[in-house]
Amino acid sequence: MLLAVVFLLVWLVFWVLSMPMYVSEAYTPRAGVGSFPMRVLSGVIAFVYRLSTEWTMDGQTLGKKMLGIRVVKADGSPADGQTLVVRELMFVALLAIPIVSLLVYIANIVLVAGTEKRQALHDLIAKTVVAKA
Repeated sequence: MLLAVVFLLVWLVFWVLSMPMYVSEAYTPRAGVGSFPMRVLSGVIAFVYRLSTEWTMDGQTLGKKMLGIRVVKADGSPADGQTLVVRELMFVALLAIPIVSLLVYIANIVLVAGTEKRQALHDLIAKTVVAKA
């Protein structure tokens, strides 16, 4: 449950920080046109950061390291590169579509709080779990 609360708080911070971009785009003659490149850029940055840190830091990002958790395969073995690529592609892809991303976040909170292994949607797809380090 703690992980679900942390997840929600992190999402809220990023959501609040991204609002000025969306609000400013909404009131321009070409509303929404400029936000697409920003979405792509932020998705690429998130993918590269998450994949590179989890791949080189034994399944951990800096935040996961601070919380003492890591990504592993569902059977508990270390996550290999292919598994991490699938996991991170799903994470970024599921959050790339504006309205869908909100639904995915809500689904992830429900899944993390309600599944036996506390897996989010991208974990279920990639067959990974977040475990204690």
